[in-house]
Amino acid sequence: MTAALAAGQYTLAPQRCIVRFTARGFGLRVPGEMSVRSGEVRVDGASTVVTAVLDAASFRTRSARRDRDVRSARFLDTDQHPDILLMGRWDGPGTALRATLTVKGVAAPVDIEVVDVQRSPHGARAAARARLDRRAFPVGPVRGPVGRWVDVELDVALLPAP
Repeated sequence: MTAALAAGQYTLAPQRCIVRFTARGFGLRVPGEMSVRSGEVRVDGASTVVTAVLDAASFRTRSARRDRDVRSARFLDTDQHPDILLMGRWDGPGTALRATLTVKGVAAPVDIEVVDVQRSPHGARAAARARLDRRAFPVGPVRGPVGRWVDVELDVALLPAP
């Protein structure tokens, strides 16, 4: 069951957060992961403001060659753009997290389905998912071995801010 978060400020616990994705290309599913660098969640009344920074260089799949290629200037250009930024607002259970995702300096809107939020005395855990249109960002050729859509699943731990 999805619960609303208690009012207050939370920080993401990067070591307990993971971003999983699946891209398709040539009829194959390519799973991978990316790490969360930092983030915070501010709950004020019925609305929640979310900011998260993903570590673009942490992009990893089951292929070291593919990972180097995706980190290169052709795709994510992690040397020049080490962060992927997510900023958004969530109005509680039953609504999407309306966000802006910035990749390589290009911002595009994205709706993220908040699947579950579990509160505990020590914070909260949230699960969410989204389908991203790769063409909305300057990451690789428009046509080629990588499909247009990337399915993303997020699993994040929230700790009360000190």
